[in-house]
Amino acid sequence: MEEFIKVSIVNYLESNGVLCPSQHGFRKGKSTVTTLLESVQNWTYLLDKGQEFDVVYLDLAKAFDTVSHKKLLYKLEKIGLPRNITSWVSAFLTGRTQVVSVNGVCSTVADVSSGVPQGSVLGPILFLIYINDIAECVHHGHIEIFADDTKIFIATSLVNCFKLQEDLDRISTWCDLWQLGLSIGKCVAFRVKRSRKQSAVPMYPYKLCGRDLLYADTVRDLGVTISQPFSFNHHIVNIVSSAQNLSNNILRCFKNKSKKFMCDLFCTYVRPKLEYACPVWTPYLKKDIKLLESVQNRFTKRICFPKIIPYSERLKILKLPSLELRRLELDLITFYKIVNFSLDTTLRDFIVDSISKSRGHCQKKHEIRAMTDVLKNSFLARCIRIWNSLPSEVVSAPNATVFANRIKKIQLITFLRGGPG
Repeated sequence: MEEFIKVSIVNYLESNGVLCPSQHGFRKGKSTVTTLLESVQNWTYLLDKGQEFDVVYLDLAKAFDTVSHKKLLYKLEKIGLPRNITSWVSAFLTGRTQVVSVNGVCSTVADVSSGVPQGSVLGPILFLIYINDIAECVHHGHIEIFADDTKIFIATSLVNCFKLQEDLDRISTWCDLWQLGLSIGKCVAFRVKRSRKQSAVPMYPYKLCGRDLLYADTVRDLGVTISQPFSFNHHIVNIVSSAQNLSNNILRCFKNKSKKFMCDLFCTYVRPKLEYACPVWTPYLKKDIKLLESVQNRFTKRICFPKIIPYSERLKILKLPSLELRRLELDLITFYKIVNFSLDTTLRDFIVDSISKSRGHCQKKHEIRAMTDVLKNSFLARCIRIWNSLPSEVVSAPNATVFANRIKKIQLITFLRGGPG
């Protein structure tokens, strides 16, 4: 029954455009990757124009546990949900109790008047409805949200910094009104720029709930580390270290060293660490490409191979693609999904059909003109260059699965910066 109610609510929300477009959590066609791609692509355009910008990361304290049932039900009625659904949700939330047990001794029974039940089917979508109007507090900056993870950014200028502070003041008021606390110690400001030169605009003393926000040199945004000046170097170093430690543990802990078994373990446990959200941070410098590739290089060298066999030959024997080739394929699959509306993202607004179609396929896109390497090597810029050179039968694939199979059959090695392996 809970699943049925959830489907009814989601259908109502999507068909009536209730949820703000900047919310990427728990929604079809949206994910951590789509919100990160939207943010980073916008940032690279600003940086290419020589602009700096401030990002403020917000952290809601125990957000799922502090949702007021009474105020949630008010919001359900306000967005116009059918009365039979709101009545069912009211019955679902009310009458809940909790007991704390320590060493067999139980506390008195207490009523639960706040919090969406975590682990439930309905919990996430009810939470999205509750915080949906936080986006209305942002009049000047750009807001991106994934569930309760929120960031606001704006190009830096004395005027814009004042405007961003106004947005933060409205968010503070909103949090007080809807009884959601902010973990001020975890909220940070982040100045994004291309170089280490001193900013033309002084660091603005942003405040939240009357307390000063600290500026960070490095932030972790939905699992991706972004460092100052704008780069993903720290992220690459961190995931390589983590993946290398895990691969070493695998090699030590398993007596079965058969090639297939060890490769299956690597692909299941190690490789995902090196590929999470890779369309966002894929490197273009050879040193970073080689650093990432070194994890798979070392692993394959240690599973019963003579040291004289080169890495490229080991990959052929094990039928493994290089990590760089994998990232390129994931780039193109993500781009295909954006172009064909499988992903719900504003990135589509940056993709323009090419006027010149005298050569190649008829789905060419206008290449992005970039003044800097930051934009030149951004997700959309690098994908469009390769997309325009793909065969017609590949770009016209009927779905993402067929597209993924077809790109595996063509030679993408010419687009690799680090070589075939």
